[in-house]
Order: sequence, then structure tokens, then C-alpha cells
Amino acid sequence: LTAISTHSNLEGLDLDDNNLGRQGSVALGNALKACRNSRLRKLCLTRNSIDDEGLRALADGMRNCQNLKELELSENALITVAGFRSLATLFQSEHCHLEQLGLESMGIGDDGATALAAGLAELNSLEKLSLHDNSIGGDGARALATELVNLRSLETLYLGDNSIGDVGARSI
Repeated sequence: LTAISTHSNLEGLDLDDNNLGRQGSVALGNALKACRNSRLRKLCLTRNSIDDEGLRALADGMRNCQNLKELELSENALITVAGFRSLATLFQSEHCHLEQLGLESMGIGDDGATALAAGLAELNSLEKLSLHDNSIGGDGARALATELVNLRSLETLYLGDNSIGDVGARSI
């Protein structure tokens, strides 16, 4: 990961299924933070046992990745509401311009969806959001709907395999 901080021309990084865990996530976050003039556009971290502390470090590092357009964090089920708050804080940064965000199968639930919602509202360039299979219910769907209503660039919203029910569906 030390090499990443010296490669400012790197545009894509796919580390899916590498069991980074907390230590690897923190190391990657530090590498991203140290990278100057980063061209990184795509970061894939699916199935890496990332937890709240690891996500907090990654979010801190991604603040330096002003060109990041695609972020894939799916299937990192160790992340809790605290981690989703860290992610929401990243989304509220003036340097965050994500267009695609994958958060599938993470057990987000209503509380996590509510924590994410405020940050998602600031992602004016977001075109695709995948929240598939996250145990999001009506309350979480309502929180998302309230904040996503102003995202004019949003083209695709995946909410399959949740439990939003009729109340959540009406909100969306």
C-alpha cells in the first residue's frame, strides 16, 4: 500500500476480496491521505471485513481523492451506524464528487440509512446508488427519500431485497 501513495497517476484500484480488515483499511486510508494530486477515480473494496475504525480511516484518506467517482464498499457487514456517519461526513466534504456508490449487503438497517441520508443529500453528482439487501425498512426509506429528493443527477436507485414496505415505497 505504500506504493499507492507514490503513484499519483493511478486511476483505478480494485482490492475486492482481499480481507483487508481494520489494519489494512487503516493502512490504505493513510496511503490515500499521503497521495498528492490523486487521479484515483474508482475504488473497489467489496468483501474486505472493513469495520468502523477502518472506514473512518478510509473516509479520511478519500478526502484527498478529489477525482473519485466510483466507490464500492458492498458486503462489509462489520460497519455499524458509527461507520456510516463517517461516510456521511465524507459525502458532505466539498471535495467529494461521487457518481456511483455501491453499499450492498451491509446490514445498514433503518438507523444506518438515516445516518447516511444527510451525507447522500450533498452528493449532487451522484447518478447511481445501490443499497440492495440491507434490511432497510420504512423508516430508513423515508429518511433516504427526504434527503435524495434534491439529487437531480440520480438516475438509478437500487433498493431491492429490503423491507421498505408500502410506507417506504410511497416515500420513495
